Amino acid sequence: NARLIERLKPGDPLVLMGPTGEPTHIPENKNILVIAGSWGAAVMLNLAPALRAKGNKVVYLATYRSSKELYFKQEIQQISDQMLWVCAEKPQIKAERPQDLSFIHGDIIEMLKSYARIQPGKQAVALSEIDEVLVMGSTGLLIALQKAFKQELKSLFSKNPKVIGTVGSPMQCMLKGVCAQCLQWQIDPETGERTQTVFTCAMQDQALEKIDLETLSARQKQNKLTKNGKINAKTAA
Repeated sequence: NARLIERLKPGDPLVLMGPTGEPTHIPENKNILVIAGSWGAAVMLNLAPALRAKGNKVVYLATYRSSKELYFKQEIQQISDQMLWVCAEKPQIKAERPQDLSFIHGDIIEMLKSYARIQPGKQAVALSEIDEVLVMGSTGLLIALQKAFKQELKSLFSKNPKVIGTVGSPMQCMLKGVCAQCLQWQIDPETGERTQTVFTCAMQDQALEKIDLETLSARQKQNKLTKNGKINAKTAA
């Protein structure tokens, strides 16, 4: 994690491993909407060219708290058919290509509704024509979208697209079953009952409707038990 990296000095030994899990599925000739936070941009630099190489049309909704979080802008805006730059606070990110759009919006659900209302000529792909949605963001974003795709967004995405969420477990050792820190429940979308457990270091991308996000949120709170390398007694209690 970030605190560990801060302690590294030049010459310290470092062992890196991964990825060894299941690769992201690359469809062919589909309309893809990607919703990604700032860390998802790094993934998209490799994923988006692979998607477009298979004939997919990619609309990339890049969401940031602040424009200061944006990096590799020139590279990012070349990997999609349309960029939707979204910041929660001003100043907004300048849309440099004619087809790209920029918004100040703190709510991604309302942002998608706004995109659905703009003139059809300004949409690279209408939400009603989206075949697949990839979500790479915080657990809070996953929770909001899991609920919204069953409710207020359902009518906008009339093709009933496959929605895939990237699960960010507390620890992903990539050894598939050794530490069990990434053990994650899946649920029945209709009943909400747990159906099976999966190791997310082996399968990070999962159907959003099947992810037990309540469990994921609880597991991620483990990361708050330590502070500056020591147990945070107040949080632990």
